[in-house]
Amino acid sequence: MCPFKGRSRFRVYMKDKPTKWGFKFYECCESESGYVHQIEMFCADRRVSNRPYDVTMRMVQPLLNKGYQVFIDNYYCEPKICADLAAQGTMVCGTVRKNRVTMPRDLPELRRDGAVPLRAERKPLAVISYIANMSGVDNSDQLIAYFPMRRKSIKWWKKPFFHLLTLCTIQAMILLNKHRRARGLRKVPLDRMIKSLLLDLPVYDVAPPAAANDGPRLPNFRLQGRHFPAVIPASDSVPKPRRNCKVCYDWCCCGHNEEQASADALHVHVV
Repeated sequence: MCPFKGRSRFRVYMKDKPTKWGFKFYECCESESGYVHQIEMFCADRRVSNRPYDVTMRMVQPLLNKGYQVFIDNYYCEPKICADLAAQGTMVCGTVRKNRVTMPRDLPELRRDGAVPLRAERKPLAVISYIANMSGVDNSDQLIAYFPMRRKSIKWWKKPFFHLLTLCTIQAMILLNKHRRARGLRKVPLDRMIKSLLLDLPVYDVAPPAAANDGPRLPNFRLQGRHFPAVIPASDSVPKPRRNCKVCYDWCCCGHNEEQASADALHVHVV
């Protein structure tokens, strides 16, 4: 879930989730590391089916006939999914809801009559495998919660954008640590990887010092937005009719002293 409480037809409400309002994402993750193999956003479009069977088949479509085993929870698990995936070389392990329409009617009766024991001396292998491999999506959500790139905004498309940006960063960290483990190196934490990426980016907001034969400096391009300066010429009685423009002063101060920067900066009146 990507949290969002604004207005959007993609927003859903899920009362059992920690984040109850937001955008819903379907994910197919690797069970050990949480690497997202397939992702799909709930789009509230009638042309796209959101039934559990159709969503599951779309998520695992690239993995069919390759010998993989899929672990799903009780919302998506049903006999038809297990039969169709098994026919295409993909095994399924998951819990079920006994009140689902597609479940056999005699399943609850077998449990009450004792034909299926409620408690065994040793856990079945399927239960052990399910507990050990059912944490792929939870691992992905946990990594996103560590360093969320969320910003308050009334525009709905910014929320999924920053959510996917965070997910891409986590995907890169998982692949980097997998490569480092293969070489016998230690894992790199997510915050350290983000800092290393930011330090490698070029910096453009620092102006280089001007040469001695340079002409008058031009203001920064930030003045072309909502900041509209008006130049007021100086006179003999009032040499500085208004204070120096902040942007012009900082721009001219690079490589000069304060007196020279004050002389080169525009005397403006912001309107």
